[in-house]
Amino acid sequence: MAVTFPARVVAGRILACAVTVGAVLTGASPAHAATVGWPQQAFGPGRTFFNPNESVITAATIGTVHQRWSRSLPRAAGSCSAPTSPVVGNGLVYVGDETGVGAYRASTGRPVWRHRWPAPGDDDQSPFLALAGGLLLVANTGCQSQSDPNGSLLALDPVTGVQRWRVVSDPPIASLVVDRGVAVVSGESPSDLAAVTAYRVSDGRQVWRRTNLASSGVSAAGRIFLTRTNRTGTVAASLTTGATLWQRAPRYLAHTTTPAGDLVYAADTADNLICLDARNGAVRWRAAGVAFREATDGRRVYLLAGGGIRALDARTGRRLWSRTFRGDPDQPVRAAGLVYAKVDAGVGLAILNATAGRVVTSGTRFGDFVEDEGNPPVVADGTLYIVSGGVLRAFGP
Repeated sequence: MAVTFPARVVAGRILACAVTVGAVLTGASPAHAATVGWPQQAFGPGRTFFNPNESVITAATIGTVHQRWSRSLPRAAGSCSAPTSPVVGNGLVYVGDETGVGAYRASTGRPVWRHRWPAPGDDDQSPFLALAGGLLLVANTGCQSQSDPNGSLLALDPVTGVQRWRVVSDPPIASLVVDRGVAVVSGESPSDLAAVTAYRVSDGRQVWRRTNLASSGVSAAGRIFLTRTNRTGTVAASLTTGATLWQRAPRYLAHTTTPAGDLVYAADTADNLICLDARNGAVRWRAAGVAFREATDGRRVYLLAGGGIRALDARTGRRLWSRTFRGDPDQPVRAAGLVYAKVDAGVGLAILNATAGRVVTSGTRFGDFVEDEGNPPVVADGTLYIVSGGVLRAFGP
Protein backbone atom coordinates (compact mmCIF):
# COMPACT_ATOMS: atom_id res chain seq x y z
CA MET A 1 0.00 0.00 0.00
CA ALA A 2 1.46 3.37 -1.02
CA VAL A 3 0.35 6.44 0.90
CA THR A 4 1.33 9.95 -0.19
CA PHE A 5 0.95 12.97 2.06
CA PRO A 6 0.70 16.61 0.94
CA ALA A 7 3.91 18.50 0.30
CA ARG A 8 5.08 20.82 3.06
CA VAL A 9 8.05 22.97 3.90
CA VAL A 10 10.52 21.21 6.18
CA ALA A 11 13.86 22.80 7.15
CA GLY A 12 13.77 25.16 4.18
CA ARG A 13 12.88 22.51 1.58
CA ILE A 14 9.54 21.46 0.12
CA LEU A 15 9.21 17.73 0.43
CA ALA A 16 6.44 15.31 -0.40
CA CYS A 17 6.15 12.80 2.41
CA ALA A 18 5.65 9.33 1.03
CA VAL A 19 5.84 5.84 2.42
CA THR A 20 5.48 2.38 1.03
CA VAL A 21 4.22 -0.06 3.63
CA GLY A 22 4.82 -3.65 2.68
CA ALA A 23 2.46 -5.14 5.22
CA VAL A 24 0.60 -3.28 7.97
CA LEU A 25 -0.89 -5.73 10.43
CA THR A 26 -2.56 -5.13 13.76
CA GLY A 27 -0.77 -2.29 15.58
CA ALA A 28 0.84 -2.50 18.98
CA SER A 29 -1.59 -2.53 21.86
CA PRO A 30 -1.95 0.55 24.10
CA ALA A 31 -0.14 -1.36 26.84
CA HIS A 32 2.96 -1.38 24.64
CA ALA A 33 2.74 2.23 23.54
CA ALA A 34 4.90 3.68 26.32
CA THR A 35 7.41 0.85 26.72
CA VAL A 36 10.91 1.21 25.32
CA GLY A 37 13.25 -1.73 25.81
CA TRP A 38 16.32 -0.64 23.76
CA PRO A 39 15.56 2.77 22.21
CA GLN A 40 18.78 3.53 20.33
CA GLN A 41 21.34 1.26 18.73
CA ALA A 42 23.79 1.74 21.64
CA PHE A 43 20.86 1.79 24.11
CA GLY A 44 20.73 5.53 24.76
CA PRO A 45 22.27 8.91 23.89
CA GLY A 46 25.33 8.14 26.03
CA ARG A 47 26.13 5.05 23.92
CA THR A 48 26.54 2.97 27.09
CA PHE A 49 25.52 -0.39 25.54
CA PHE A 50 24.01 -0.99 28.99
CA ASN A 51 20.37 -1.83 29.73
CA PRO A 52 19.71 -1.10 33.43
CA ASN A 53 16.12 -2.31 33.17
CA GLU A 54 16.74 -5.95 32.21
CA SER A 55 15.97 -8.47 34.99
CA VAL A 56 14.80 -11.64 33.23
CA ILE A 57 17.92 -13.01 31.51
CA THR A 58 20.46 -13.40 34.32
CA ALA A 59 23.24 -15.78 35.32
CA ALA A 60 20.55 -17.92 36.98
CA THR A 61 18.34 -18.15 33.87
CA ILE A 62 20.83 -18.06 30.97
CA GLY A 63 20.99 -21.85 30.92
CA THR A 64 17.29 -22.01 30.05
CA VAL A 65 17.48 -19.49 27.22
CA HIS A 66 16.51 -20.95 23.84
CA GLN A 67 15.59 -19.64 20.41
CA ARG A 68 12.00 -18.41 20.29
CA TRP A 69 11.89 -17.39 16.64
CA SER A 70 14.02 -16.33 13.69
CA ARG A 71 13.34 -14.16 10.67
CA SER A 72 15.40 -13.87 7.47
CA LEU A 73 15.77 -10.22 6.56
CA PRO A 74 15.00 -9.00 3.02
CA ARG A 75 17.89 -8.81 0.58
CA ALA A 76 18.62 -6.75 -2.53
CA ALA A 77 21.37 -7.51 -5.02
CA GLY A 78 24.22 -5.01 -4.88
CA SER A 79 22.74 -3.12 -1.96
CA CYS A 80 24.81 -0.48 -0.13
CA SER A 81 22.67 -1.12 2.96
CA ALA A 82 23.29 -4.01 5.37
CA PRO A 83 21.38 -5.41 8.34
CA THR A 84 21.65 -3.25 11.45
CA SER A 85 21.51 -3.74 15.17
CA PRO A 86 17.86 -3.56 16.29
CA VAL A 87 16.03 -1.09 18.47
CA VAL A 88 13.17 -2.36 20.62
CA GLY A 89 9.98 -0.72 21.88
CA ASN A 90 6.19 -0.67 21.53
CA GLY A 91 6.17 -4.48 21.55
CA LEU A 92 8.10 -4.39 18.25
CA VAL A 93 11.66 -4.91 17.01
CA TYR A 94 12.93 -2.49 14.35
CA VAL A 95 15.80 -3.52 12.05
CA GLY A 96 17.43 -2.00 9.00
CA ASP A 97 18.14 -4.37 6.12
CA GLU A 98 19.30 -4.30 2.50
CA THR A 99 15.95 -2.92 1.26
CA GLY A 100 14.92 -0.49 4.01
CA VAL A 101 13.61 -0.74 7.57
CA GLY A 102 11.18 -3.30 8.98
CA ALA A 103 9.18 -3.79 12.18
CA TYR A 104 8.58 -7.24 13.65
CA ARG A 105 6.39 -8.43 16.49
CA ALA A 106 8.72 -8.93 19.47
CA SER A 107 6.80 -11.95 20.74
CA THR A 108 6.64 -13.90 17.47
CA GLY A 109 8.88 -12.27 14.84
CA ARG A 110 5.85 -11.69 12.63
CA PRO A 111 6.42 -8.82 10.13
CA VAL A 112 4.27 -5.79 10.92
CA TRP A 113 5.33 -3.15 8.37
CA ARG A 114 8.19 -2.27 6.02
CA HIS A 115 9.57 1.05 4.81
CA ARG A 116 11.48 0.53 1.56
CA TRP A 117 14.21 2.74 0.19
CA PRO A 118 13.12 4.49 -3.05
CA ALA A 119 15.55 2.31 -5.02
CA PRO A 120 16.41 -0.73 -2.87
CA GLY A 121 19.90 -2.00 -3.47
CA ASP A 122 20.98 1.22 -5.14
CA ASP A 123 20.61 4.42 -3.14
CA ASP A 124 20.94 4.09 0.63
CA GLN A 125 23.52 2.97 3.17
CA SER A 126 22.77 1.20 6.46
CA PRO A 127 20.62 3.48 8.64
CA PHE A 128 20.89 4.73 12.19
CA LEU A 129 17.69 4.06 14.16
CA ALA A 130 16.25 5.65 17.30
CA LEU A 131 12.90 5.66 19.10
CA ALA A 132 11.97 9.03 20.55
CA GLY A 133 8.91 11.25 21.00
CA GLY A 134 6.51 8.59 19.75
CA LEU A 135 8.43 8.25 16.46
CA LEU A 136 11.01 5.98 14.87
CA LEU A 137 13.82 8.14 13.49
CA VAL A 138 15.83 6.80 10.55
CA ALA A 139 19.02 8.51 9.37
CA ASN A 140 21.07 7.39 6.39
CA THR A 141 23.09 8.48 3.37
CA GLY A 142 23.01 7.89 -0.35
CA CYS A 143 25.84 5.78 -1.74
CA GLN A 144 25.93 6.63 -5.46
CA SER A 145 28.01 9.80 -5.18
CA GLN A 146 31.50 9.72 -3.70
CA SER A 147 32.07 13.48 -4.02
CA ASP A 148 28.68 14.91 -3.01
CA PRO A 149 26.47 12.39 -1.21
CA ASN A 150 23.37 13.61 0.64
CA GLY A 151 21.84 12.33 3.83
CA SER A 152 18.26 12.13 5.01
CA LEU A 153 16.50 12.01 8.36
CA LEU A 154 12.96 10.73 8.41
CA ALA A 155 10.41 10.03 11.12
CA LEU A 156 8.06 7.06 10.88
CA ASP A 157 5.06 6.13 12.96
CA PRO A 158 6.52 3.22 14.98
CA VAL A 159 3.27 1.25 14.96
CA THR A 160 2.23 1.65 11.29
CA GLY A 161 5.40 2.72 9.47
CA VAL A 162 3.67 5.77 7.98
CA GLN A 163 6.13 8.59 7.29
CA ARG A 164 5.51 11.68 9.44
CA TRP A 165 8.27 13.98 8.19
CA ARG A 166 11.56 13.95 6.30
CA VAL A 167 14.48 16.35 5.92
CA VAL A 168 17.35 16.23 3.47
CA SER A 169 20.89 16.94 4.66
CA ASP A 170 23.45 18.31 2.19
CA PRO A 171 26.31 16.58 4.02
CA PRO A 172 26.04 12.81 4.41
CA ILE A 173 24.99 11.58 7.86
CA ALA A 174 27.74 9.79 9.78
CA SER A 175 26.15 9.85 13.25
CA LEU A 176 22.80 10.28 15.00
CA VAL A 177 22.01 10.93 18.65
CA VAL A 178 18.57 11.72 20.07
CA ASP A 179 17.85 13.25 23.47
CA ARG A 180 15.65 15.91 25.08
CA GLY A 181 13.40 16.17 22.05
CA VAL A 182 16.28 16.89 19.65
CA ALA A 183 17.90 14.70 16.97
CA VAL A 184 21.48 15.67 16.12
CA VAL A 185 23.24 14.48 12.96
CA SER A 186 26.76 15.07 11.71
CA GLY A 187 28.72 14.57 8.51
CA GLU A 188 30.95 15.98 5.78
CA SER A 189 32.05 15.20 2.22
CA PRO A 190 34.52 16.58 -0.35
CA SER A 191 31.74 18.95 -1.46
CA ASP A 192 30.16 19.70 1.92
CA LEU A 193 31.60 21.54 4.88
CA ALA A 194 31.60 19.48 8.07
CA ALA A 195 28.45 20.31 10.03
CA VAL A 196 26.51 19.27 13.10
CA THR A 197 22.78 19.94 12.79
CA ALA A 198 19.98 19.56 15.33
CA TYR A 199 16.33 18.95 14.42
CA ARG A 200 13.22 18.99 16.56
CA VAL A 201 11.96 15.42 16.92
CA SER A 202 8.29 16.36 16.84
CA ASP A 203 8.29 17.95 13.38
CA GLY A 204 11.80 17.95 11.87
CA ARG A 205 12.33 21.71 12.15
CA GLN A 206 15.98 22.75 12.34
CA VAL A 207 16.92 23.94 15.83
CA TRP A 208 20.61 24.81 15.37
CA ARG A 209 23.60 24.14 13.13
CA ARG A 210 27.36 24.46 13.64
CA THR A 211 30.06 24.03 11.01
CA ASN A 212 33.67 22.84 11.13
CA LEU A 213 32.69 20.45 13.88
CA ALA A 214 31.85 16.74 13.99
CA SER A 215 29.84 14.56 16.36
CA SER A 216 30.45 10.91 17.19
CA GLY A 217 26.83 10.63 18.37
CA VAL A 218 27.41 10.85 22.13
CA SER A 219 25.56 13.10 24.57
CA ALA A 220 25.03 13.25 28.33
CA ALA A 221 22.94 15.39 30.65
CA GLY A 222 22.05 17.83 27.89
CA ARG A 223 25.60 18.11 26.50
CA ILE A 224 26.78 16.86 23.13
CA PHE A 225 30.50 16.27 22.64
CA LEU A 226 32.03 17.57 19.40
CA THR A 227 35.48 17.63 17.81
CA ARG A 228 36.93 20.36 15.64
CA THR A 229 37.55 19.02 12.15
CA ASN A 230 40.98 20.67 12.00
CA ARG A 231 41.94 18.32 14.88
CA THR A 232 42.67 21.20 17.26
CA GLY A 233 40.18 20.71 20.04
CA THR A 234 37.07 19.39 21.75
CA VAL A 235 33.79 21.23 22.36
CA ALA A 236 30.87 20.41 24.63
CA ALA A 237 27.71 22.11 23.36
CA SER A 238 24.18 22.42 24.65
CA LEU A 239 22.10 19.72 23.03
CA THR A 240 19.07 22.01 22.79
CA THR A 241 20.71 25.29 21.68
CA GLY A 242 24.13 24.38 20.24
CA ALA A 243 25.84 26.94 22.47
CA THR A 244 29.36 26.12 23.67
CA LEU A 245 29.45 24.98 27.30
CA TRP A 246 33.18 24.26 27.50
CA GLN A 247 36.09 23.60 25.19
CA ARG A 248 39.52 22.00 25.51
CA ALA A 249 42.58 22.27 23.31
CA PRO A 250 43.27 18.49 23.00
CA ARG A 251 41.16 16.59 20.50
CA TYR A 252 39.11 13.90 22.24
CA LEU A 253 36.65 11.73 20.32
CA ALA A 254 33.76 10.81 22.64
CA HIS A 255 32.90 7.08 22.73
CA THR A 256 30.52 6.62 25.66
CA THR A 257 29.34 8.16 28.94
CA THR A 258 28.27 6.84 32.30
CA PRO A 259 24.51 6.25 32.59
CA ALA A 260 24.37 9.24 34.97
CA GLY A 261 26.09 11.40 32.37
CA ASP A 262 28.74 12.74 34.75
CA LEU A 263 31.74 11.16 33.00
CA VAL A 264 32.56 10.82 29.32
CA TYR A 265 35.06 8.29 27.95
CA ALA A 266 36.92 9.39 24.84
CA ALA A 267 39.92 8.54 22.67
CA ASP A 268 42.80 10.91 22.12
CA THR A 269 44.78 11.02 18.87
CA ALA A 270 46.95 8.08 20.07
CA ASP A 271 43.89 5.93 20.93
CA ASN A 272 44.45 6.22 24.66
CA LEU A 273 41.26 6.08 26.73
CA ILE A 274 40.61 9.41 28.45
CA CYS A 275 38.01 9.85 31.19
CA LEU A 276 36.66 13.41 31.25
CA ASP A 277 34.42 15.25 33.68
CA ALA A 278 31.35 15.90 31.49
CA ARG A 279 30.65 19.19 33.30
CA ASN A 280 33.91 20.94 32.41
CA GLY A 281 36.16 18.64 30.35
CA ALA A 282 38.74 18.09 33.09
CA VAL A 283 40.74 14.86 32.69
CA ARG A 284 39.95 12.41 35.50
CA TRP A 285 42.19 9.53 34.39
CA ARG A 286 43.93 7.95 31.38
CA ALA A 287 44.48 4.36 30.26
CA ALA A 288 47.17 3.84 27.64
CA GLY A 289 46.25 2.37 24.28
CA VAL A 290 42.87 0.82 25.14
CA ALA A 291 40.23 3.13 23.62
CA PHE A 292 38.17 0.68 21.59
CA ARG A 293 34.45 -0.25 21.67
CA GLU A 294 33.53 0.48 25.25
CA ALA A 295 30.39 -0.22 27.28
CA THR A 296 29.78 1.02 30.81
CA ASP A 297 27.33 0.54 33.66
CA GLY A 298 28.75 3.43 35.72
CA ARG A 299 30.80 1.10 37.94
CA ARG A 300 33.01 -0.51 35.31
CA VAL A 301 34.07 0.27 31.75
CA TYR A 302 34.19 -2.84 29.54
CA LEU A 303 36.34 -2.59 26.42
CA LEU A 304 38.29 -4.60 23.86
CA ALA A 305 42.00 -4.88 24.69
CA GLY A 306 44.75 -7.46 24.32
CA GLY A 307 42.64 -9.78 22.18
CA GLY A 308 39.89 -9.98 24.79
CA ILE A 309 37.60 -7.98 27.05
CA ARG A 310 38.97 -5.87 29.88
CA ALA A 311 37.09 -4.18 32.74
CA LEU A 312 38.31 -0.95 34.31
CA ASP A 313 37.01 0.89 37.35
CA ALA A 314 34.79 3.60 35.89
CA ARG A 315 35.94 6.20 38.44
CA THR A 316 39.68 5.52 38.60
CA GLY A 317 40.64 3.54 35.48
CA ARG A 318 42.13 0.75 37.59
CA ARG A 319 42.13 -2.63 35.84
CA LEU A 320 39.66 -5.00 37.51
CA TRP A 321 39.74 -8.08 35.28
CA SER A 322 40.46 -9.27 31.75
CA ARG A 323 39.33 -12.27 29.73
CA THR A 324 40.81 -13.56 26.48
CA PHE A 325 39.28 -15.92 23.92
CA ARG A 326 40.39 -18.16 21.10
CA GLY A 327 38.94 -15.57 18.69
CA ASP A 328 38.52 -11.81 18.67
CA PRO A 329 35.50 -10.37 20.53
CA ASP A 330 33.29 -7.58 19.22
CA GLN A 331 31.42 -4.75 20.98
CA PRO A 332 30.55 -5.72 24.58
CA VAL A 333 26.98 -5.29 25.85
CA ARG A 334 25.96 -5.16 29.51
CA ALA A 335 22.60 -6.23 31.01
CA ALA A 336 21.41 -7.86 34.28
CA GLY A 337 24.83 -8.68 35.72
CA LEU A 338 26.13 -10.12 32.43
CA VAL A 339 28.47 -8.95 29.67
CA TYR A 340 27.79 -10.25 26.15
CA ALA A 341 30.15 -10.22 23.17
CA LYS A 342 30.23 -11.94 19.82
CA VAL A 343 33.53 -13.78 19.30
CA ASP A 344 34.78 -14.97 15.92
CA ALA A 345 36.84 -18.10 15.06
CA GLY A 346 33.84 -20.29 15.85
CA VAL A 347 33.67 -19.34 19.54
CA GLY A 348 30.15 -17.90 19.26
CA LEU A 349 28.60 -15.71 21.93
CA ALA A 350 30.63 -15.22 25.10
CA ILE A 351 28.62 -14.32 28.22
CA LEU A 352 30.61 -13.18 31.24
CA ASN A 353 29.91 -12.29 34.84
CA ALA A 354 30.16 -8.49 34.89
CA THR A 355 31.76 -8.29 38.34
CA ALA A 356 34.57 -10.81 37.98
CA GLY A 357 34.80 -11.57 34.24
CA ARG A 358 34.13 -15.27 34.77
CA VAL A 359 32.68 -17.08 31.74
CA VAL A 360 29.07 -17.93 32.52
CA THR A 361 28.49 -19.64 29.18
CA SER A 362 29.77 -19.54 25.62
CA GLY A 363 29.26 -21.44 22.41
CA THR A 364 27.51 -21.40 19.07
CA ARG A 365 23.92 -22.07 20.18
CA PHE A 366 23.33 -18.32 19.65
CA GLY A 367 25.22 -18.32 16.33
CA ASP A 368 28.74 -18.94 15.02
CA PHE A 369 29.11 -15.42 13.54
CA VAL A 370 31.17 -16.67 10.60
CA GLU A 371 29.15 -14.41 8.27
CA ASP A 372 28.54 -11.52 10.61
CA GLU A 373 27.79 -7.86 9.97
CA GLY A 374 29.30 -6.72 13.27
CA ASN A 375 26.04 -5.85 15.01
CA PRO A 376 26.22 -6.20 18.81
CA PRO A 377 23.57 -8.28 20.61
CA VAL A 378 20.62 -6.50 22.22
CA VAL A 379 19.04 -7.57 25.52
CA ALA A 380 15.63 -6.08 26.28
CA ASP A 381 12.38 -7.09 27.94
CA GLY A 382 13.57 -10.61 28.71
CA THR A 383 14.74 -11.31 25.16
CA LEU A 384 18.20 -11.57 23.60
CA TYR A 385 18.17 -10.36 19.99
CA ILE A 386 20.98 -11.23 17.58
CA VAL A 387 21.36 -10.10 13.97
CA SER A 388 23.92 -12.10 12.03
CA GLY A 389 24.22 -13.46 8.51
CA GLY A 390 21.09 -11.59 7.40
CA VAL A 391 18.90 -13.26 10.03
CA LEU A 392 17.23 -11.73 13.10
CA ARG A 393 16.93 -14.22 15.99
CA ALA A 394 15.20 -13.87 19.36
CA PHE A 395 16.15 -15.95 22.43
CA GLY A 396 14.56 -16.14 25.85
CA PRO A 397 13.94 -18.39 28.85
